[in-house]
Amino acid sequence: MMHKIVSLIALCLAPAIIGYTTYDNKVVPELPAPGNVIQVNDVVSFYMALRNQTSGQIIVMAAGRYDCGNIEPMNITANGFSIRGATDDPADVVITGKGFDNCVNVEEEMFMLYANKVTVANLTISESRCHGFKFQGGNNDHTILHNVRFLNIGERMVKGPATLDAVQCSIRYCHFEATKIPAITRCGSSATDSDGNYIAGMDLMRANSWVIHDNVFLNIKGPTGGGRGAIFFWHLCENMITERNTFIGCDRSICYGNPHNPDNEIHVIKGIIRNNMIAPGATNGLELYFCSGIKVWNNTSYSKWAGSGAFIGTDNDSLEIKNNIIFGALNVTGAAFDTARNIVMTRTQRNLAANWFNSDESHGDLHLINDTCRPVNAGLVLSGVIDDWDGLPRSGSNDIGADEISNNSGIDLNSETPHGLYVSGSQPNPGNPSATFKYYIPNTFQGKHFSICVLNSTGNRIRLLRTGNALPGHSSITWDGKDDSGSITGSGVYLLQVRVGNLIKVKQSVIIK
Repeated sequence: MMHKIVSLIALCLAPAIIGYTTYDNKVVPELPAPGNVIQVNDVVSFYMALRNQTSGQIIVMAAGRYDCGNIEPMNITANGFSIRGATDDPADVVITGKGFDNCVNVEEEMFMLYANKVTVANLTISESRCHGFKFQGGNNDHTILHNVRFLNIGERMVKGPATLDAVQCSIRYCHFEATKIPAITRCGSSATDSDGNYIAGMDLMRANSWVIHDNVFLNIKGPTGGGRGAIFFWHLCENMITERNTFIGCDRSICYGNPHNPDNEIHVIKGIIRNNMIAPGATNGLELYFCSGIKVWNNTSYSKWAGSGAFIGTDNDSLEIKNNIIFGALNVTGAAFDTARNIVMTRTQRNLAANWFNSDESHGDLHLINDTCRPVNAGLVLSGVIDDWDGLPRSGSNDIGADEISNNSGIDLNSETPHGLYVSGSQPNPGNPSATFKYYIPNTFQGKHFSICVLNSTGNRIRLLRTGNALPGHSSITWDGKDDSGSITGSGVYLLQVRVGNLIKVKQSVIIK
């Protein structure tokens, strides 16, 4: 087959055209085609669809920004109900509340759930002082949050209160990010709410048999490093599985249990924490308090820059902590628990271990790159660990940590840490037949007009990818090499151009078709 090489000059801010790719480079599975659809394209039609919701309906939201502060809370009361963005890119549909820093409604609730078998997918929930999505009442079994982007939520992006009644829920391929940090003291209804460190990704009580997988948690932190867990399970949770997630720069990454336990209860009974990559922030990679029967297998917590990615905790029993790479310390206490084949490194030793990893901490990429390094083929074979962070099968003598080096493709990810408007090189490079780019938009560009288009070698536009108002944060896109009519473009040089305000950003890559 004849291959053609297409040189690209790219880019920022485009939606996923073929299978949305997450910030940490995972392809999001598509949902089944919707039936019983209610199409909406503005706040009014969205409000009316919510008011008249019935079981089995699917609201499909056209691309755009929906400023919903005046129609909150948005209650979901019909069983089997769904809300989806019209495309696979969650940045195409942006639902905003009253604002991360608003003092008008410090108990702001955006979505409140009173039903079961509900799916929310392919959209962004952003700018709320308190909660983004709350399991509020009734039976909430089998809820699915799929490819949802949570951005700048002041207290809890997902909240499950002490009255939660929800089994077998799934949160998957979602993106939890804060590009803003709360003030040390902010407006609030109590001393707790006014504390800027009172911020977390998800905070769940009484959850049972949930699976939290293939999500990204990015920069969830308080003003003094005391933010709560990116994942925080406590108060009688059971059988909670946390796997194949990526944590980057969060004050605390995974927290099973709460050190504050006046009722002396078991906070989490049974569960698995496996194959997670943690590029830690201010404090700990993993915290375990008042837990029983938790299995902590094959996680990687490492940083060249952070103070610690330690695993800590007290008052636990019947734990298994095996095959983990831990930077900082392993200081978990309790009764009848087993630790084996963990690699624990100090600050001095982390410099020696730096050549083990790809170590693109800005994207949480801690894949192994050295097949002679200490973790390779050094792990125990565990019946509950059959794959790695990539979801690829482990075989033979397992590696320690979240990555199995024999599965790696050798892709060299860009390690630049974004400070301004940023676009990565394409992955893979060269691509065949598509190319994926990661991008970052700082807060200073929020609301600025932008447009993205593909130009041919003479500067004529052949594809308009997107136009609208810029939304800050990290994301990624895949371009399929087609023009506006859907036809595959011919051989030649193409330009992918983004204009944000008066700024144009470019990047060069190669696609082989």
